[in-house]
This record gives sequence, C-alpha cells and structure tokens, in this order.
Amino acid sequence: QGLQLNTSPFSFEMHLFIPSIVNDNQIILQRQSTSGSITLALSHSVDTSACKIVYLVGSGSDSYLVASGSILKGQFNHIFAKVDDDVGGKKISIYNNLNLLATSSDIQDFGDINLSNTNLVIGSGSSISMLDYQFSPKHTLSGAIDDFRHYIGSRTISQVTGSYIRETYATDDLALYFRFDEPNGDYDFND
Repeated sequence: QGLQLNTSPFSFEMHLFIPSIVNDNQIILQRQSTSGSITLALSHSVDTSACKIVYLVGSGSDSYLVASGSILKGQFNHIFAKVDDDVGGKKISIYNNLNLLATSSDIQDFGDINLSNTNLVIGSGSSISMLDYQFSPKHTLSGAIDDFRHYIGSRTISQVTGSYIRETYATDDLALYFRFDEPNGDYDFND
C-alpha cells in the first residue's frame, strides 16, 4: 500500500522479545528510499536486563525525528511506534506495554517523501545517516517478533489497548499483519 510521509499518519505494532544477552546495534524494521527512511532499531547495550529501542523517521538528508527509550530484555514487550500529524508537520512517539516511552522533541514538515515503491524489511536493514544522526547495524535482529501489524492512518493508544492482546482481522487501515506463529519443523506443503 502507498505510504507518503507528508500525507499519511502510520504506525507499527508488535510483541518484541530481546534475549537477556549483550546486544549490538540491530534493525527491527526498516523502509528506505532515496528521499527518506523509517527505522525501528535496538542500540548497542552491554546490559543483559535492558536496552534502548530507537525510532527514527527522516527525509534523506534534510530533516529527521527520533524517539528512544529503554525496554526490558528476557520478556515480550508490546511495542507501538507511530507517526502522527501535528501543527506544522509530523511527530513520532513510541510506547512500550501501552506506556509512553518517548515522543520526538521536534516537529518536522517532511515535504514529499514517497516510500510507496520500497520494501519493508523486518529483522535486518542498512546503515542510515541523516544530518548529525548515524546508525549502523552490526548484525541481524537477535530476538523474536510476534503479531506484527502496520497501520495506515492515525491510531490512538485507546485503539491499541482494545486490540493488542487479541488477534486482529482485516480493516481498512490495517496494511500488513504477520502473526509469526507457525510451529517449528519441516513441512511437505508450505503455503
């Protein structure tokens, strides 16, 4: 589905498990084009009980928004990261287990950033460089994702509260839904 940062509020939602080990920079999800990028990542941490999750949305080299906060390792965390309209542009917020972790301290008017013909990559990604912000992943995601959802349009925390622990079904604003709950093993027929 088409996604333009200048016209579409959007969000990502998932249950994320990070093991209780030292971690390096890792990308959880990423969508990039020559005119912009959306990245959700984990920052390097020697702490085995917590790490920093970083949400970065930007336009090439012109402007970006960042929000980050600490999440616990060794348990599933419900992550809700969104881009919303605000007076004069967009702002981003990230929630953990329905509690606000951080909101961007700035508001940006991204102009025309079209990510419609780009791939959404989950569990891997590329280095990003926006003005004074640099992030380079060292390896792919070490952890687990369950119930990954991508919504187009604005979602409130009240809407998320009503659906985050339940299976969801097709709606006009649900652009992508991966349950990631297939059992382990070999299959003769894999569809």
